[in-house]
Amino acid sequence: MIYRVDERWAEVRRLWEEHMAAPFPDCRGEEIDGVDLVLVDADLAGCVMHFLGDRFRDDDFQLRILRQVAGELDRIVPKMSGEAGEFFECDARLAHATLRALGK
Repeated sequence: MIYRVDERWAEVRRLWEEHMAAPFPDCRGEEIDGVDLVLVDADLAGCVMHFLGDRFRDDDFQLRILRQVAGELDRIVPKMSGEAGEFFECDARLAHATLRALGK
């Protein structure tokens, strides 16, 4: 397995570690604008793990999911507050950092 060790990869790794250390907020079963909060977080996690495992190179399916997740987070985070708002704001930063690291 080949790991890309550059500034953008390191940023994704750092944000991923922060994400994994943070407890999921008390919003299970909730939706905002039709976005299931558990599902969007799980989709992001799958994409990031795929990226960090260096399996993302030409995976159009994963890239489409990551772009969709980033868009959904951009749409819902401004409507959130408190612990959930902070958690999903971090998710949005992670999604966009991963896209940048992919050059997308």
